[in-house]
Amino acid sequence: MNLHHNENLKSLLSHSLREHQDSYPIQQLLEQFPTTIELLDVTEKKLTTVKGIGMSKARQITAMLKLAKALIVPNDQPYTISSPKDVCSTACGGISLSDQRAFCLPVFEHQESPHR
Repeated sequence: MNLHHNENLKSLLSHSLREHQDSYPIQQLLEQFPTTIELLDVTEKKLTTVKGIGMSKARQITAMLKLAKALIVPNDQPYTISSPKDVCSTACGGISLSDQRAFCLPVFEHQESPHR
């Protein structure tokens, strides 16, 4: 993997995990899964075998990777957004129901007050 690509991957991981790019968990992760293809195919269970990565970080990484896959892989079907559920299904893709609560957005109804 070239140096520029490796730095981009480090940056993406550090933002997802809120860790420094040279932190121990990120170094260990990139040593165990040195290519993007290996990293994109990794499971949460396999991620937890990396020293410094527990289930919480593994979930963050897999969620980020699922989003990256969705953004990278071209989709010939146009997106039709007609409800908040459509937004979640488009943005969240294959994220399980328990993880979707992190993507909920508050919706406020606005009622105009009568003029006096």
